[in-house]
Formats: sequence, structure tokens, C-alpha cells
Amino acid sequence: MRWDKGKGLTLVSDSGNIDLTRDAAIAVAMVRERLIADEIAGRCESNSEQFLAMEEPVRDAWLMAKVVQDLMINADLATRDVFDEHTVWAVFHLCDMVSKLRSFYLDPADEEVTT
Repeated sequence: MRWDKGKGLTLVSDSGNIDLTRDAAIAVAMVRERLIADEIAGRCESNSEQFLAMEEPVRDAWLMAKVVQDLMINADLATRDVFDEHTVWAVFHLCDMVSKLRSFYLDPADEEVTT
């Protein structure tokens, strides 16, 4: 290393500072890439844990949607009353949304077992 008044601290080898500077830049790039890879791996692990933690709430939401849908159909048939079309649309649309979320979240093999 050498201190130049105008340039500051520079790395110098016997063959000049160009090769050493290039090597240092490569080393810094490798360290940076490793830090980024570690950060991504940490986020993936955290996301995996959060994704797995959602499994039970997704299943519960789907089951509750099915219960409400069935209750609405059975109540309509039993009482011969017609529900407001907005209520029917909201309930059935919610059931569709939750079913799509469940299908997206769970493996299709799990889908066959639990339905």
C-alpha cells in the first residue's frame, strides 16, 4: 500500500497497482454477490416459514366459506325465501375467491385428499 497525497491510499504490488486493483475489485464483487445470495436465502427461508404458517388459516377460510355457502343454499331451499341478489353474489364470489386462494396455495395432490 502506498499513500499518495492526491489519490489517497492505493494498493501497489511489485508489478504495479493495476493487477492488484483488478483483483481487489473481483474480490469485492465476489463478496458482494455472496452477501446478496445470503440475504436472498434468508428471505426465502423467512418467506417459507410464513407460507407454511398460512396453511391452516387458508384451509379454515375455505371450510368456513363452504359452510356459509351450504347454509345459504339450504336456507333458501327450506324457507323458499329468495335472498337478495347482492348477498348471494357476495357469498358465492367470496367462496370462489377463497377456493382459488386454496388451489393456489395447496398442492393439487393435497386438494384431492382434503375435498
